[in-house]
Amino acid sequence: MALVSAAYDAFVLNCRAAGMSDRTIWTLILSCARTGSMVAVTVFFTFVVPLIPGSKRWKLDHGVPKESRKLVMKAFQSSCINHAIVYPFVAWLLYPARALVEMEPGGVPGGWTIAWQIVVSILLEDFGFYWCHRLLHQDFLYGYVHKQHHQFHANVPIAAEYFHPVEDVLNILPTLLGPILLRMHLGTLALWVMIRISEIVDAHSGYSLPFSPWDLLLRIQGGADRHEYHHSHNKGCYGSFTKFWDWVAGTDVEYNEWRAKRLAEKMQGGGKKTD
Repeated sequence: MALVSAAYDAFVLNCRAAGMSDRTIWTLILSCARTGSMVAVTVFFTFVVPLIPGSKRWKLDHGVPKESRKLVMKAFQSSCINHAIVYPFVAWLLYPARALVEMEPGGVPGGWTIAWQIVVSILLEDFGFYWCHRLLHQDFLYGYVHKQHHQFHANVPIAAEYFHPVEDVLNILPTLLGPILLRMHLGTLALWVMIRISEIVDAHSGYSLPFSPWDLLLRIQGGADRHEYHHSHNKGCYGSFTKFWDWVAGTDVEYNEWRAKRLAEKMQGGGKKTD
């Protein structure tokens, strides 16, 4: 963590020496964290994973047609606009939260502090995201807001951020719960943003990689298969980082039954796809 702290300190001090305001530095760090992680993980799943020998066996197939190239390009164009203009502007608008977040060089905490703050942020985000997601599936919001995201019935990485602006706000709020309540350092906040974006792209990747950190935590998070079911069946599995709130509310019962049936058919060698 000493290397991370030194890199952060050097970046902030050099930006200030170049005449940048703290608001500009804040905007630059958060925008780069979000865009950099989105681009890196999207490129990995889109161009690298298909080149891995045997990767086809990891490709998720829930019995729905692949999305049209037109929709994928529409999502790509939307993502480019959001990352070039909208997200930096939102980060700039959020600068008043600077009063609740440490930013000064020399203040990046040690590894243990970063670890427990990330864990707490994950738990708070998981709670907030679950209930915001349930809200988006209510009739009075779904058709006007969330339906845009559900144009993707079979996921691809670029679908991860194909949102209506209202939904984007409802996604940002749970992500900020931990950093604000914990008065997180900006360096830790940037790392947290990268983790959150990496998880959401993984969930929309259309792959269940055996070496994915989220699949390695299958009993806690559930892997990409759960969110693939959410898109292909448009119901259930509303959580993000854990299965806990779906378990509490019983909103993954149908998924568990569906998955058990598919596994049983696979074991029997029938190869039949269950809708």
